[in-house]
Amino acid sequence: MKRATLAHMGIFDRFRRKPSAEPQTPAQLFEALKEALVTGEAQRFEALCREHRAEIVAAFPSWQKPGKAPEDLETTVQVLGTTAQFLATALGEPEPWRRLTEPEDNPFVRWQAAREGIMQRVEVLDYAGAVERALALLVDLDSCSGSGRDQEEEITRGMLGQLLRHLGRVDEALPHLEWTLARCQAQGDAEGIGVYLRQLHEADRDRGRPSTWALRLAEHLEANGDADEAAWLRSVVRRFPEGEPLLRMVVSVDGRRFELDEARLEEGRTVQVLFQRNREVLAPAQRWTERGREHGSGERFEEAIACFVAAAEADVHDP
Repeated sequence: MKRATLAHMGIFDRFRRKPSAEPQTPAQLFEALKEALVTGEAQRFEALCREHRAEIVAAFPSWQKPGKAPEDLETTVQVLGTTAQFLATALGEPEPWRRLTEPEDNPFVRWQAAREGIMQRVEVLDYAGAVERALALLVDLDSCSGSGRDQEEEITRGMLGQLLRHLGRVDEALPHLEWTLARCQAQGDAEGIGVYLRQLHEADRDRGRPSTWALRLAEHLEANGDADEAAWLRSVVRRFPEGEPLLRMVVSVDGRRFELDEARLEEGRTVQVLFQRNREVLAPAQRWTERGREHGSGERFEEAIACFVAAAEADVHDP
């Protein structure tokens, strides 16, 4: 009977996933917790927390450091949060949860709070204040290391470059935009490459210069399926020798832009005549203009005029 039982168990052993070896180091313990969560093994996860409670509490500060985090930052945060919550609610061990929820102890939470602060400044049109907060966040990041920190620096530098550009501080913006573009290229991030090629293209135009990035942006757009926009950029480049007007009329045919002398009008096409600036409207000016229109439509004319004055000051090239 004993032999039959063993034989019966052996039939299913080859189909049953063997349990992972017991973790011996803090890094192995973290990986074991992550594996249990990712594979949905709730019982194993809880058993690990109960059996290694003291080790988890001791190792938690090192797991929070960006230099110790795995490449998948989102998974890391989920593992830390789930583990800390289980220890607090099921085992009466609040310290890991406290470390997660108090920004001074948790760089990830601190950085997220800093980014939210930057966006709050943007929302109230305090772009200068947003720049100050972004610079402070970079100082904080300089004291850390690791993949999580690197990812945060990429986000912050890209944001800072765009904020500076829209404040008209183009020379200060360029190093951040170029750095972020290089990071996106190294990672093969096609979307990011397009964003920062566009930003650098517009930065040249902000300074009243022919864009040195336009053709690279056109090549990237064409390679990623936007042939119409690529063709438009190339037509803009052809105008560089004679100079691009501050404001001109162009034709949109079925949503595709053409210079007046290049458009082919055919029956059945949707045609619009548009005003085309030689540079992008800076974001603060656009936002102030929108607010001015809202006040104007509500017959709050003094407030509307104040907003339009602020818009004119924010972008002196906007007609």
